[in-house]
Amino acid sequence: MARRYVTGDIELEVSPAAASSSEQLAVEVDVDLDDDLDLPVPAPDPSDTIPEGMEYLGSYCSIPAFLRAMLEPEVTPACTWILDHLDYQAVQRKWESDGSRLMLELGHVYRLLAPESDEGL
Repeated sequence: MARRYVTGDIELEVSPAAASSSEQLAVEVDVDLDDDLDLPVPAPDPSDTIPEGMEYLGSYCSIPAFLRAMLEPEVTPACTWILDHLDYQAVQRKWESDGSRLMLELGHVYRLLAPESDEGL
């Protein structure tokens, strides 16, 4: 006699031969997903998610990792070893010499643009 298991809308029937077998049972379950739950997810608009005056630069684990990624294309393959010996704080200071600031938030690097000066108006 087959054993029948019912949980909610899921019904499983196991024959005695299969239950006494030492082999792992493969179970196929049909689940009816309600189509009413398929809601479209709009893509985020960058202007809605990034405040004015900020620029998204990419996903990196740290600001030095971002700076290294920006410098790698500028260095010949024979000289990439030098990237391991750079003072990335000094590189960051040079990068920010225009008044902008680099910031890391949840694995994303942003450039906070320098405020526009009202001088000369």
